[in-house]
Parts: sequence; structure tokens; C-alpha cells
Amino acid sequence: GPFCDRDFFDRKYGPGNWRPLPRHTVTQDDKERPIDDGKAGGHNMFSSLTETIVNQHADLPVAIVRFYLQCLFHVLSSIFEFVKSTSDVLHFFPDLILLMGTEDFWKGYRQNHTTSDHAAFTIITFVHPQTGKRVYASLFGLPFGLSSVVLQFNRHPQLITAVCRRIFRLIVAHYFDDSLQAEIRRLAGHTKRLFLRIVDMMGIIIGHPKRQSMSLMPKFLGRITDFTALARTCLVTFTTAPHTLSKAHKII
Repeated sequence: GPFCDRDFFDRKYGPGNWRPLPRHTVTQDDKERPIDDGKAGGHNMFSSLTETIVNQHADLPVAIVRFYLQCLFHVLSSIFEFVKSTSDVLHFFPDLILLMGTEDFWKGYRQNHTTSDHAAFTIITFVHPQTGKRVYASLFGLPFGLSSVVLQFNRHPQLITAVCRRIFRLIVAHYFDDSLQAEIRRLAGHTKRLFLRIVDMMGIIIGHPKRQSMSLMPKFLGRITDFTALARTCLVTFTTAPHTLSKAHKII
């Protein structure tokens, strides 16, 4: 919202009935990320976390492949006598191999808005770099740095994952604003197309620069899962992404 002085919000909510979040910035991947500090403002002290955050782990692609091959083996071995182990599944039916891709929400936190009941407590404040005066502004999206917001935001991707799995029978997963899609190669990207239609229907804007097309080497949460030798050796290689390694070296 527009920059205002303290008197504006005193008139709007009444003195003592609103509380600003001090804003500062941190440098992350060579860009400045604004943090609205719920700890410094005292907001986190009065927040309670009454639910559990549900996300997937970085080894999820491997778990999906294992479960998928076990299910295929159970079906195909009952039909074809030559399918005697899970390694035979992709050896005789290579088109049933899984591909995976990812999508990322564009400014995910900012796409979720606070309720009117919380508006008096999602006001940011900082010293304006040009004028040198302290300013205040309403924040319409969810603020970074407020502990309860992590839970509030994650309800949205968790709902999307549940809808995709239970209604549309898609193999998808999420880790906050990062999502994973999996499908057999013969579907030619149908799962990703349908996933994008579903999130668009739910009002989500996707960040295209981080998109990964469906492939045999998906990167998920800083890990690369290599399926290229799966049909030949029934092995999956699980390694750290080069970009993640370089970030770790830089931090160290």
C-alpha cells in the first residue's frame, strides 16, 4: 500500500490497536529479499502454531519410482510370465518409465492475502532511503519473517496437491511453493499441462524461470535424481545439484 505516517494508522485503527512489522533486507542469491521481522516486532511472541507443516522430502522422486515399479510388477507379472522381477518391468516395457518436472510459484507468499482481521498487524515500517523519514504501509500479501505465515501459506499448495491426487489422479507433490509432477513417458507432458490448468483455476501465478520440463533427470530441492540407467540396471543415482554445491561452498 501507499507510504503513510503513524497518525494515519492511529486514525484508522485507534492508538495501540495496530502493530507494525520492522522491515529489513537480506541478500539471497545476489538479490535483496525484504524481511518483515515478526520477532523484532513482537508478533511471533503472540503467535501459536497449532498444526503440522506437511511437505515432501528431497528423496521423494526415488520413493515414487520404487512404489510405481512395485505396482507395475504386481499387475504385469500376473499377466505376462516373462515378468519375473521389478527389473523386468522397464526392460520389456521401456515406455512405462517415469519422467518428472517441477514448477515454482511466482512470489508465492505475496499471492496470499491477509484477512481484514489481521490487517492491523501486517503493517510494515522502515526508514525511507530517499527521505530519511520513517514510513508505514499496509502489506497485502503475507509477510516474510512472521512465523505463523509459514503454516498459513503452506495450506494452499497442500490443498492443490490433495486436489490433483485425489480428484485428478495425478502424481504430484509439493515443498511449500515448489511442486513436482511425475508421469509415464508416453503421456508426453499431459500431467504438467493439466497441473498448470488446475493451479491457474485456483488463481496461482507460476514463475517460469525455475520451470523444469519433464525429464529423466529431475532436480528437486537441490538434489538431482538420475533415471537414465533405470531401465538398463534398475538403479537410480541420487546426487547433489552443482548449483547447490556451489552455494554450500560459498557459505562455508
